Amino acid sequence: MTAGLFALFLLASDVDALAARARSATAEWIEHLPDFVCDQTNRRMVSVDKRRSWRATGTHEVEVSYTQGRERYRLLRLNGVAVLGEEAANARTLGSSGEFATALRTLFDAGTEPEFRDGGKDRGFRKLTFRVQAAHSRWSVGTDVRINPAYQGSISVEESSGRVHRITMLSREFPRAF
Repeated sequence: MTAGLFALFLLASDVDALAARARSATAEWIEHLPDFVCDQTNRRMVSVDKRRSWRATGTHEVEVSYTQGRERYRLLRLNGVAVLGEEAANARTLGSSGEFATALRTLFDAGTEPEFRDGGKDRGFRKLTFRVQAAHSRWSVGTDVRINPAYQGSISVEESSGRVHRITMLSREFPRAF
């Protein structure tokens, strides 16, 4: 084995070991995660060209509650205007679910099959980048029609404990009709 291939092998095994520590720490964290309520703000933007000239299309403010291991989402405001009762229940907004504990739980679930790579350092933490294929995705996005898109992202992991301090996710490969 050449020195370059050996270095890649060591790097891959180091990434796998760190991902395994992060998987274990995440499972323990979720087991002890208390119930909570927080607000989430989603700023929707669209670009129709390859230059990525993004323009804002709206803002949705959502209450997210985590109770007994389940996340629930409730629309509070649409473009700054309070949405109440039946109007909130019937609002047709593009949304996603599973951004908090569920995102980490499913990322490390064996059925998701993430591909981890070394992403260098991130604010004193070790960064791992990942990709999840659509066939294994459990991240739900949509309105009336929901899909589970392929996605990629990164996690910032404390090397000593394996605790994940930050996760970013970016959907990719949406079906054209979506």
